[in-house]
Amino acid sequence: MISCAVNGEIRAIGAGSGRAAWLLSDGAVMSLDCGTGAVVMTFDTAEEVNYDDGGFDANAPAAVYVKDGYTAVVNRFGRHGWVSSDDDDWRIRLMRDSYQIAHTDYPMGFFRRDGKVHMIFGEAWNHVQIADLSARRVLTAAKSRVTEGAEEKHLAYYRDHEEANKLLWPSEYDYFYGRIRVSPDGAHFLSCGWVWGAFDALAAYETEDFMENPRIRESVVFAGEHMSRNGCFCGNDAVALPVKPDIDDYGYDGGDEIPWEVRLYSLDGEELAAVSLPGMNLAKADLASVNGLVYLWGSEFGFAAVDFRSGEVVYRDEEFCPAAFDEDNGWFVTCEDGVVGVWAME
Repeated sequence: MISCAVNGEIRAIGAGSGRAAWLLSDGAVMSLDCGTGAVVMTFDTAEEVNYDDGGFDANAPAAVYVKDGYTAVVNRFGRHGWVSSDDDDWRIRLMRDSYQIAHTDYPMGFFRRDGKVHMIFGEAWNHVQIADLSARRVLTAAKSRVTEGAEEKHLAYYRDHEEANKLLWPSEYDYFYGRIRVSPDGAHFLSCGWVWGAFDALAAYETEDFMENPRIRESVVFAGEHMSRNGCFCGNDAVALPVKPDIDDYGYDGGDEIPWEVRLYSLDGEELAAVSLPGMNLAKADLASVNGLVYLWGSEFGFAAVDFRSGEVVYRDEEFCPAAFDEDNGWFVTCEDGVVGVWAME
């Protein structure tokens, strides 16, 4: 284990590519090299520009993302964020539209393509972009916010229904992007978002198609009543997510009699496996997957490791609750009593 003492209050922490990075309450973003133990200040989120909503708030709920020499920090339910390059010594402000942001996690994710780090980031409720960070170039600038086949679906629907509202068509993509997860090979990304109703909706996209296709092509992985705004890739072709089977249309469940499950779905929405987790409330669980195991952790239940192959919980610790996970190396990061620690699961 590698550990370091922290001067200041940590508000958010993330990990990747052998680094852990954290946001302090004073706005500074620090970075720990998990190999050498060296700690440096990556950048400062403070700025002199005034915004009507106050700008980036280091003390509001935030998330930190790390990939190679890049670090991003965003207000989870706010408009503002930053991405910085350690190697090229620049930082770029990020800002999304304000519509329904109080209910929508800031979409953000990194992946590698052709040896270069790319960033997926939200600009509006139904609009994410992909940028090549080595060139600071947005690759999806010309992408439409309309789905493939929207015209055909419109015509087919109104062959059997009266068109009461005479609106322009085709309409824009009716989906709120949420937390972003990227497959290990970078070929797909998952949005843990929602649609009006309202209910949760997890959708998958082919990364290359999203960059090259002028229209949006989605694959709905899961939809349900306010139970799952998180998930993780399990390999490159499946997604694991927490599900409470008895949640009704109003978000109420039957209590502990029917336990939460962690389920495995294909990218086209087929349920492949499920493991019941009695006594564990997964409503706010974080998830990650390495070597066929799915790790789940949260303040309400601690930590568990699930093996879909055997259908069993293979490890359980009610006291251990990591703060972040480095998917590139399989390391957990903890933050307790002013000390950041890095752990390998054995």
